[in-house]
Amino acid sequence: MTDLYEPGSTFKPLIVAAALESGVISPDDRFNDPGTIRVSDHVIKNAVINSFRQINIAEILQTSSNVGMVQIVQRLEPKLYYSWLQKLGIGQKMDTDLPFSTRGSLKNQDQFLSSPLEMATASFGQGFSLTPLQLVQMHGALANGGQLVTPHVVQGLIDSQGKVHFSPEIPVPRQIFSPSTTQTVVNMMETVEIS
Repeated sequence: MTDLYEPGSTFKPLIVAAALESGVISPDDRFNDPGTIRVSDHVIKNAVINSFRQINIAEILQTSSNVGMVQIVQRLEPKLYYSWLQKLGIGQKMDTDLPFSTRGSLKNQDQFLSSPLEMATASFGQGFSLTPLQLVQMHGALANGGQLVTPHVVQGLIDSQGKVHFSPEIPVPRQIFSPSTTQTVVNMMETVEIS
């Protein structure tokens, strides 16, 4: 609830869903992945440097390719990309019934859009922070057919006579991805082997 961290590669499926939903990629698209990519004056590498290869979207997730992810976000118009991060709730506080909820961090739009490096590193979960519960909520949207549901722990406070003393206000789930997009991403995620 209160500890912030950079989600790293666990964020990649959400960016894939945003790119699919925006129509800038399709599941069969292939990308060249030589193991490194230059963004501005920085070189971004995969965790494991591979020889030159062509990979599709599912393989980008399977191999956790940073290079592939950077190429995906380069297809997104920068303001649209930033709006997807906001739509997912990055940098916002969750409306949950647990105490001490913490707001994640995301640079403001001008700072974020002024640097191609910011956009690139965010594609593989770096340069911003969130809580583990926020990440669970976001991945839940993939499992819930695209609905971003606010997690809750209690239904309310009821005394021994059945009188309700507290009932949390539960926000209506927001549809952020289409069911077909989420099913495509979930199918891709199921191909990932855990080592």
